[in-house]
Amino acid sequence: MINSLQPSFEPLLPISKENYYLGQILFTIPVALAGWVLLGLVICFIASKRFTASGFKDILSVLGFSLYVPCLLVKWIPETSVAFFYPDAWAVGAQINPFWKWFRGTYVWVGFAWAFVFTAFAVRKAANASWLRSGIAALVGIFITMCFFAAFLR
Repeated sequence: MINSLQPSFEPLLPISKENYYLGQILFTIPVALAGWVLLGLVICFIASKRFTASGFKDILSVLGFSLYVPCLLVKWIPETSVAFFYPDAWAVGAQINPFWKWFRGTYVWVGFAWAFVFTAFAVRKAANASWLRSGIAALVGIFITMCFFAAFLR
C-alpha cells in the first residue's frame, strides 16, 4: 500500500485494485483467525477418530504454532520486507533480476513445506493419528485454508 503496489491478479472481493491493500489491512486478522478455525475443523474431521470439543481445542492449540509461526517467519516477514524495500520485485510485469524471480518462486514453497511438515507433526501428536492420516489431514486442511486465504489475502 505504501509503494502503491496493486494485486498481481484481479481480487476476488469487490475491492478496486488501487484500494486492495488498504482493505486487506482491515480483514487480515479476522481472516487469519477464521482460517485457523477452518483448518482445525477440516483436520479434526479427517484425523480425529471422533470429533469432541476438547479434541478440537487441542488441534487448534497446536495449529497456531504449526501454521502461523512458520508463515510469519518464512512468508510474511520476508514478503513485507521485500515489498517495502524493493517494491519492483512484486510489480506486475516488472523486469526484475534473476534473484528476485527465484525468491518469489521459492519462498512460497518453503513456507508451504514448513507449514505442512509442522502441521502433520502437530496433528499426529494432538489427534494421536497415524502419519499417513496426519499427512493427508494436513495436506487437505492446508489446501482448503489456502484457498480461503486466496479469496481475501491474495
